[in-house]
Amino acid sequence: MPTKDQKQIQEEDNRLYQKIRHQTKPIIGNNIPDSYGNIEPALEPAWALAVAGSSYIMWEKSTENLGYFMAQVKSVKQWIRKDDFIEFDYTVLLHEIPTQEVISCHMRLTWLPGHPLKVKYFCASENQGLEDGSGMESGSAAGILHERGANF
Repeated sequence: MPTKDQKQIQEEDNRLYQKIRHQTKPIIGNNIPDSYGNIEPALEPAWALAVAGSSYIMWEKSTENLGYFMAQVKSVKQWIRKDDFIEFDYTVLLHEIPTQEVISCHMRLTWLPGHPLKVKYFCASENQGLEDGSGMESGSAAGILHERGANF
């Protein structure tokens, strides 16, 4: 299988960037892909960036005994910026192997072709809840990030 050269990669990056920049409205979406594995064409650029950004999270979280793959983008919202960078907020679900646990991660992604992808994130396991905190409802903040998504 032939590998892509740097020029091909730059051309593909620029096509993706131009597709996002020429949207008439910010990209907003949920459940990508849907339960049948379909991705709306208008959401494909957001999906492509989610794959790239989540790969950074998966690489950083992986260990000798744990691996990850991105199962789904639960939500995505594009932010409009005054500069040339594009910026998205995502909630992605990562599937942890071999535990089969689903990890929810909030990810803020900023990108401009020719520059490194910038990713900030916070992850919490799906089963994280009050039982992981103090065990008392009043005064416990455990589960708040999970319920509202990671806000930063």
